[in-house]
Amino acid sequence: DLPAQILEMMAPSRLLLAGVLVCCTWLPADLLAAPTSPPLLPTVVHEDERLLVICKPPGLSFHSTDSDGAPGVTKVMREMQRTGEMQYTGTIHPIHRLDKVTSGIMVFAKDKEAAGLASRAFQRRVGDDHDLGPLIHKYYVALSSKKPKKKQGIVSGDMAKSRRGGWRLLRTADDPAITRFDMLGVGESSLRAFLLKPKVIEIMPVR
Repeated sequence: DLPAQILEMMAPSRLLLAGVLVCCTWLPADLLAAPTSPPLLPTVVHEDERLLVICKPPGLSFHSTDSDGAPGVTKVMREMQRTGEMQYTGTIHPIHRLDKVTSGIMVFAKDKEAAGLASRAFQRRVGDDHDLGPLIHKYYVALSSKKPKKKQGIVSGDMAKSRRGGWRLLRTADDPAITRFDMLGVGESSLRAFLLKPKVIEIMPVR
């Protein structure tokens, strides 16, 4: 379960669909890496006339991969529609992505017009329309065994691609990616929970 303080920090904000949608699936790394572990399937957490919102489990890629033949999240959902594991059987259009190792909320549109509107909402920068403010606030919850120098702050810097599809933080700030973080302890555990909020909503990794 998430620490109560994390949920309290999120409560004042109006996230997706004028509410707070939280999806977290804690899965040990050794189980996630095990080739014999059963695949986790997406679960529907919200549905209306134009949108379908799922909780994507960790270990499920956005795209289908050629290396191991694993299907991507959209293909998995279409198979669930075919087998009756998902009640909605119409078209689905993915709006944004989540990394394979990340669990969380993913939004799908049921028609092309809704897909266009939702996509623009996710891509808009904070300063694009100062009268309205950002349309979508994206938050991430992470666990770490390492202790930061301070409990809250901002990580800012340019990002560059590194090995194996990863990213690394640079010391330069020509076009910086900015993430605010708040840290809390997790009970008696040595782990620490972080609430992360990217300042710019774009295709850029969280620091």
